[in-house]
Amino acid sequence: MLVLCVSVLVLDILAVDLPKVADPGELVIVRRGIEVHLGGHAANISRDLRRLGLPRGDVGVVGAVGQDFFGDFVEDTLKKSRVITHLQRVKGIPTGKNVILVVKGEDRRFHSQSGPAPTPQYVAFVLERQKPRVFYAGTTGIMGKLDYSLENTLKKAKRMGCTTLVDPVVPHDHGWNYLNRALRWVDIFHSNDVEAASFTGETDPEDALEVVMDKGVGIAIVSLGERGVLARSRRYKVRIPAFRVPTVDPTVLEMHLHPESFAASYK
Repeated sequence: MLVLCVSVLVLDILAVDLPKVADPGELVIVRRGIEVHLGGHAANISRDLRRLGLPRGDVGVVGAVGQDFFGDFVEDTLKKSRVITHLQRVKGIPTGKNVILVVKGEDRRFHSQSGPAPTPQYVAFVLERQKPRVFYAGTTGIMGKLDYSLENTLKKAKRMGCTTLVDPVVPHDHGWNYLNRALRWVDIFHSNDVEAASFTGETDPEDALEVVMDKGVGIAIVSLGERGVLARSRRYKVRIPAFRVPTVDPTVLEMHLHPESFAASYK
């Protein structure tokens, strides 16, 4: 296998172009409809790699879902994209969900229910079985026990010859110590500017990159939204401006790029 991805997997329930958020007891009609899409770093990246042309069998996902209808949807959507799928079905914890409300002209509102994360033992088992060349760990910071064993997981991947890539989010119920311990086993680090500032304490993205590089990472990348991307290696600094495109709400764009709706998946 070329790429194995691990992260939290969620269902994104989207209502866009709303005229307003309903007041208590009020009914607001969603004229563009309510759609459900598969979300989570590993799901997005694995399916995008398949769309970019990586052959079936070269891309895999390891994750966890509940023993529920929503977990079936996650698994079916990944398999329809011809992604090699390794899912733990966890009893007693429902599949994660994210309700996204978008009022016309305003930023998105997120309402999340966290779901299960794969255990370190299961991730290690899949690593041994698939032997990927690239191991991608996304949404670290909200991965439960896997956060605390991230150092050992990455060490195992490196000793197997993997290139390791970590893409964290701001931790939900613990600090950044887990990542500080793991960074010496990270080849490529990616975050956005908010995550980088939280992790390093540096509000300037260039200073944040310096801190990350000092911790032993091979390549550090910080995405800056409309300001583009900054990247550092030992020898080079790169700033890539954002593409000049008409402004489109990112949730609406996601709905157009990934049209597999909740209902369509079960026709």
